[in-house]
Amino acid sequence: MLYAPSLFVPTPSDAEPSKVDAAKRLELQNDVRTTLLQGLGGLAVLVGAFFTYRQLHTVREEQVTERFTRVIDQLGHEKQDVRLGGIYALERIANDSPQDRATVVEVLTAFVRDRAPWPPRRPDQLGEDTPINEVPPLRVRAMDMQAALTVLGRRKPPIDPSQRLDLSAIDLRRVDLRGAKLQGADFFQAKLQGAILLEADLRDAHLRAAWMQGAVPSFRPAPAGQPCSNEAAERRPLGR
Repeated sequence: MLYAPSLFVPTPSDAEPSKVDAAKRLELQNDVRTTLLQGLGGLAVLVGAFFTYRQLHTVREEQVTERFTRVIDQLGHEKQDVRLGGIYALERIANDSPQDRATVVEVLTAFVRDRAPWPPRRPDQLGEDTPINEVPPLRVRAMDMQAALTVLGRRKPPIDPSQRLDLSAIDLRRVDLRGAKLQGADFFQAKLQGAILLEADLRDAHLRAAWMQGAVPSFRPAPAGQPCSNEAAERRPLGR
């Protein structure tokens, strides 16, 4: 830094002493030195900002991982209130971190499939032959299940548009899915008896072999030329 200015403002030779006097030469060298210092200072700021960003990004990733770990523990808790807290915490993670939305969807759909498989095989589930008029709404008999499905139904679009909701072979009797965004969802062999589907978006949803007796259908129109899958799908009737 001390000698660099002389490279830009060289000392005149003895043959041309009058071209640049000593004072002017010193002033020019000082100007060059100031410019170089400013440039180096700006470079230092940029390097510092880059490493600060990297550090903040790393800290944020660690925080998200820690939040995921806590949430998974909450979803497996025996108390329903704790599980509800975990479900809404996952929704916040998905909203705050778009790159984690796909993982949140996978966790919530796995939670739903584990809590209410069809046919029923958990001791806290109603029997397979229970008449639908004796089945309480899902929000009454399993509030955490209804909350998870509500969160899935209002999720923001995933980064990967090919991701589908896997809600196959699930006991969804008397579930409330009104207004839910369920495009392309897989309801294969799901028990949707008595479900409320008003204004639900079921375009391209897979409803083959789903039980839908008594379900209140969706009336949201499909785009021109595109059939609505919940009308075109093959539905399985029930005996009761």
